[in-house]
Amino acid sequence: MTATTQRPWVCRFRQYQPRHGVLIPTVGEAGWMIDGQRQPYARFSVQELDYAPLPPF
Repeated sequence: MTATTQRPWVCRFRQYQPRHGVLIPTVGEAGWMIDGQRQPYARFSVQELDYAPLPPF
């Protein structure tokens, strides 16, 4: 078994757009912080959004 090191991770989001009356980020990137540098490992883009809104309090 190989030893692992836990690293902090970061997410960056941008290109916020209104969808169904809610402002959401449509582009995102996730990555680890290694030696003070952000190392991306995944990129995301929202193509479609489907959800059930919660009733107001």
